[in-house]
Amino acid sequence: QKGMKHMSRNRIWLGLLLACCLAPTSAPIAFAATPIQDPGVARAIDLLDSWSGDGAVLEQARHELDAALARDPKSAPAYREYARYFIATDGDAAFALAEKAIDRAIELSPGFAEAFVLRGHLYTEMGRLGDAETALTKAESLGTDDAWLQLNWAQVRLEQGRYEEASSRCSRVVAMKPAKRKIRLAADQCMIDYYKAIGRSDLVDATYQRQLAYAPEMAWVHGNYAGYLLCSKDHYAAAETQSRPGLDRMEYGA
Repeated sequence: QKGMKHMSRNRIWLGLLLACCLAPTSAPIAFAATPIQDPGVARAIDLLDSWSGDGAVLEQARHELDAALARDPKSAPAYREYARYFIATDGDAAFALAEKAIDRAIELSPGFAEAFVLRGHLYTEMGRLGDAETALTKAESLGTDDAWLQLNWAQVRLEQGRYEEASSRCSRVVAMKPAKRKIRLAADQCMIDYYKAIGRSDLVDATYQRQLAYAPEMAWVHGNYAGYLLCSKDHYAAAETQSRPGLDRMEYGA
């Protein structure tokens, strides 16, 4: 049985690393910025902020949001967090549900800037860059200090090949030194994407190493770095070694 488990993990590792060459880098889901009054929504935010691939965490967040909406069916923050939940589950169907949840949040609270920030992120993930720009511009006009506004603008600019503008946005967040670690992770990932685009492999490595130093338990960091080592540098042994901690923390599927 132990041997079969080892063979299964090897297949998972090979599948993961082959997939990384064909798919975009995974990134942490966006955070909430506006203070939330409902304690259930606050717990859901903490769960979503802490999520690093464990499906049980997502289900706990969903349970908290269901309960919050039962208490207040017109809770715009709860709908926004439900959109984050759907985005984390990934896929076209999930994105459609996330879009509906964001629409409902904005319908209930038209001045909810952070909902527009999340809409910008969702549209970028869906490849709707023009719509993403419209959403992020609206968020700016409403006013918010949400660090994800800068990071989501940076992602749009990266997708458009406007790398220096993306770097400027990323650097603003890096300079903020935010309290939430995943914002720092996302800002570093933003810089990694920029360094890859301009061919600075030395800085890519250094930034991954920095991420691993302050977030050694994050599955996505190990998986992303393993993918980079394999797909960009052909470092097979190092990639396999780097993938192991990620596989220990997250089920990628057989």
